[in-house]
Amino acid sequence: MESRSPRATAVFRQQDLEALAGIAMMRLPLRAPEYRRLQRMRALLDAATELTRRLGSHTHAMLVNCGGTHGVGDLRAETSALFDALEAYTTLVHDVTAEYESLLAESAPDLELLAAAGRSVQLQAV
Repeated sequence: MESRSPRATAVFRQQDLEALAGIAMMRLPLRAPEYRRLQRMRALLDAATELTRRLGSHTHAMLVNCGGTHGVGDLRAETSALFDALEAYTTLVHDVTAEYESLLAESAPDLELLAAAGRSVQLQAV
């Protein structure tokens, strides 16, 4: 099996996903920071969409090859593409959560209450 470079892991924690939920629910009162938040979340959602697509493609290739049939797809290429998509998503998870970490800490009680009520929270200035 081929050896990977030092970028051999793509890891995030449950707390990172919980932080993303908080970022998705926040609304910033100033236009520029809110626009930035929306852009960052859109990039993250685009990466999640690509990860979903790659996981589906990889799963299909694994199913075909696992059954003893060699399909027309390249399982090694699918595996590499899946890792690349996972790595891209993980990087964005870390970047976005780090960017909004201080706002999340300040607004954690409000976000928890509003999440329980199914609403979003508008934060003060960034």
